[in-house]
Formats: sequence, structure tokens, C-alpha cells
Amino acid sequence: MSIENNNIAHCKWCNAEIKWLKTRAGKKMPIDYETYTGELEYDHTKHTSHFATCPNAKQVKEQYGKKEFDKTSYSRYRCRIMGTNDASYDIKFLNEDGTDSDKWTIVPFSQIKIDKETNSIYLADWLMKKKESKENDYSKFKY
Repeated sequence: MSIENNNIAHCKWCNAEIKWLKTRAGKKMPIDYETYTGELEYDHTKHTSHFATCPNAKQVKEQYGKKEFDKTSYSRYRCRIMGTNDASYDIKFLNEDGTDSDKWTIVPFSQIKIDKETNSIYLADWLMKKKESKENDYSKFKY
């Protein structure tokens, strides 16, 4: 998916019209252009992620998104799932007393494990380390 000089871009895999918006975490998210209504920030309740509608998404994931799943280590976090789209979860982190913190992130399906018996959420260590910075220290939400 390539960004063009104007507001409209075209997916390099299917040539559909897309618009790039920033997520609350500051990442770029391609959306289907017909769901764009002037906002500057991605909202999964208003916009359709192009990752979910691209007819070539499977090939893109195979080429760029394939990770050695069994080699990834996971850590349990105090968090809950706020929302979902076809490619990722919106995760809200919880304080030690169980109340919502002001920290949240977007986690791809492939980088999360949910234990339904214990209602625990495990996030990929490499992904969370990558997301940690001076402003966003997610390590304090580990069990």
C-alpha cells in the first residue's frame, strides 16, 4: 500500500482507493476511502480497515506478516479488550486495583493469546518491548 501526494492513496496490492489515518497509538492505518468522513484519527466504529477488505490480504500477510508463532514468548498483562476489527484488538490496560488506566494499544490477532478458562490475556513480548517508550511503559501492567 503506497501513500500518494494527495489525500487519496491506492493499495499497491489491489489498487483500491484508501486513506491513511493515524491510530491513537500514532501508527498509520489504511482505511477504505468510502468510509472516510474527514477525521484525522482512525476509529474502528466509523472506519473500515483496508486490511479487512483487501482481496489480496492473505498474500500480503504471507509475505510481510508471517512470524514464527511458536518461537514467540508471551507475558500475562492486566488488560481488557475494548474492541476489535478483522485484524486486531484494541487493548485497554488496567491499574492494579482493576480500574482502567489511560494506557491502551492495538495488538494484531497473531500477537495475542487468550486463556478463556482463566480469562487471562497474554501479549507477545517482542511486540510489547517494541511499543515501550518513555511515554508508554507497558511493563508495569504485567502480572
